[in-house]
Amino acid sequence: EVCANSFQSAKNAQDAGAHRIELCENLEIRKYFSKEQMLSDPEVDTVIICTPTGLHPLHGLEVLESGKNVWSEKSLFLDSTKRAEFSAIYSEKHSTFSEMFMFLYHPQLERLQSLIWGEEFGKVFSMTARFCIPHLDGTNIRYDPQLGGGSFLDAGCYPVAAANALFGTEYTKISSNFTKEPDFSVDTSGYATISYPGGGTAYLEWGFGMTYSNEISLRCEKGNIYVNRAFSKPADLETVVEITDSRGSCNELLIGPSNHFVEMMDRDCSITGIDWVLSQSIMMEDILQNSGKNDILSIYIFFILSLG
Repeated sequence: EVCANSFQSAKNAQDAGAHRIELCENLEIRKYFSKEQMLSDPEVDTVIICTPTGLHPLHGLEVLESGKNVWSEKSLFLDSTKRAEFSAIYSEKHSTFSEMFMFLYHPQLERLQSLIWGEEFGKVFSMTARFCIPHLDGTNIRYDPQLGGGSFLDAGCYPVAAANALFGTEYTKISSNFTKEPDFSVDTSGYATISYPGGGTAYLEWGFGMTYSNEISLRCEKGNIYVNRAFSKPADLETVVEITDSRGSCNELLIGPSNHFVEMMDRDCSITGIDWVLSQSIMMEDILQNSGKNDILSIYIFFILSLG
């Protein structure tokens, strides 16, 4: 049950517009004008963090230390120091933390898993996942390195999550590359190749300033599988799983509309809980470290140290 909404300050509440306050009143939920006010309320047991990604580690620790559960929109952290800090507070406070990768709760992704985990398609050789968008306005927070901006944290985390969900968390090798366009202070695109013990390979791509792509494809021994609108989709959208068999014949499986945000909240973010967050952060960190791009690494190292 949603019981309250918190603004960073009274000024921010005004800047956000009267519609946000009106929303709280229409839903009959409380509104707070500071995080301290919200975290001190004993009736709040879980806090959803929707601040810029670079603030997630700081805000997540504050929420956990208050004894409340954390649900983080996108990645919560990506380095070993923060993994240790969050794990220690979890052990002490018994509060939990989860990441809100909503697409993992949609029937579309669940159907993908059932198809490749069964025997019908035989061995899965590779998966390709892409999440790319055109450039946004230059003042958008996604271009601010001090707020954890950049395409990797904003868009790249979704293909990484798809690889974890479909191929598992055990891998043998990662190679990656990040690109920072001229006149930008953050990474604007990247890709990663991940090899798995069973011989499968994941090809992941993300970026800003690219044609919109939101898709997953799988090459299998006995056919290929493709889905569009894999990561982001409206609640009323009927999606399709496209299947091409080994002889080239095509078939479509219709997936009914579903609000994956509601599905995720109804299930208490159970799929993407503590174990998921830890393994996701390890893979994200490995992708970053294996890029070999010192200018990109320095951006993320600054982000990590500045919040330490």
